[in-house]
Amino acid sequence: MNRQEFEYWSRRYGLLFLVALSLVAFLLPLLLRLLHGGNTITPGPESYSYLRHADAISIPGHDLLHNTPLAPNPYVALLAIMQLFGVPWLLPVLLVLLLIVLLHQYLTGIIQSHTPIVLALITLVVAPSTSVLATHHTPTVLCLVFLLVALIIFGKHPVAGCMLILAAIITEPVLGFFAAGVYAVSLFISKQTNELVGVLLTAFAGVVWFIFWTGQLMVRGLLSPSFNPALFFEIGAQAGISIFLVLLAAYGMIVRPPKDQMLLLYAILLFVVTFFIPALLPATVIVLSIFAANGIYHLMTTQWELELLRSALLILVTCIGVFLIITSIRERIGEAPDSDFAHKMIVLRNQYHEGAVLTAPEYAPMVEYYSDRRAALDENTPASVVHDAFLNRSSAAVYPLLTGTETSYVLITADMRHTMFKRSDDGILFLLQNTERFVIVEQSNESTLWYFISTT
Repeated sequence: MNRQEFEYWSRRYGLLFLVALSLVAFLLPLLLRLLHGGNTITPGPESYSYLRHADAISIPGHDLLHNTPLAPNPYVALLAIMQLFGVPWLLPVLLVLLLIVLLHQYLTGIIQSHTPIVLALITLVVAPSTSVLATHHTPTVLCLVFLLVALIIFGKHPVAGCMLILAAIITEPVLGFFAAGVYAVSLFISKQTNELVGVLLTAFAGVVWFIFWTGQLMVRGLLSPSFNPALFFEIGAQAGISIFLVLLAAYGMIVRPPKDQMLLLYAILLFVVTFFIPALLPATVIVLSIFAANGIYHLMTTQWELELLRSALLILVTCIGVFLIITSIRERIGEAPDSDFAHKMIVLRNQYHEGAVLTAPEYAPMVEYYSDRRAALDENTPASVVHDAFLNRSSAAVYPLLTGTETSYVLITADMRHTMFKRSDDGILFLLQNTERFVIVEQSNESTLWYFISTT
């Protein structure tokens, strides 16, 4: 096909194709999880923090399990509404579809040719990080929707735009405050004083909001950034950036650079800053997808001396895209929790002994959601404490730690045995198997739940 034919089909069927591709890429893994795991349709341990908060939304601003303050969150409110209809797992999919439609509308207004827009959004759908956003519960997508609508309407309705920026800050503070800063710098450069004051007041209102509800600003990742090299999907980051996407974007920047060279500089700066503030990764992927689409469009429309080479490159790009979709679907299916874990936690919920559950910190949200019991350790627990709890086989050290954290149950999964312990009797495994202070409550090939007999 020539350039005109690509343009015709993109304008007529592009958005329809994007919606269909998104439904296949994002709904298929959830439906397969439903077939395999029943009530564990939503993947990702962190998703279950938001599900638990949505269950407890009748007491806004407070986490009863931890007795800590929580700021009301628009995403949690939407999730609670979806739970009333019994389809909370559908919310991320709908929000990503809305984001794609809004991006389609926005890019149509600033890019004349329609084909690069469709290619950019196909690239975005294929990106592994988008698969995570569309299946896990996270306020990031809703924050992006607020920011994108604010970007679309800000010129004509600055007050409404500021309100949407505030909603974005409340939804996801790190990304929201960063976007507000970018808006402020842009308005300062263009000398739009009234709008600049509005955005600054909006950011201040966000600060007051979090201080009022929680007593803290909740932007740790923004105020204390640290270098995170493990940001690429191919080296283990599930929600990371594909190296292939970066290469395509670099190619697109070279062969079809934007007319405004500052846009190129901003994109590179955003990519670099993301290594220090990972919360910006979804925005970075959107920007990279646009530049990658320029590279693909150049491959499709430029006449090469060796047409066979061009065809081979396009086939390679297509195959890698299909591979990324298949890999993302497979990873979503295999993510925790599974039906065995949910069953163990439901058994635990029905135990009459009170107390916390000691298990790997990354399991904490799932443990608390399914069992309605506090996890003894969470992702904020220092590594030294985790080491003392699991890898110390001295009862004189382990028992006081369990008592101090009010632990009544210990959950050891097969994955923990493979990744955390070197031997079958390493650390706490030795105590579990060789002392009378631990009693097996439930056991399977996947995990074992123990009860800890406290003497206090």
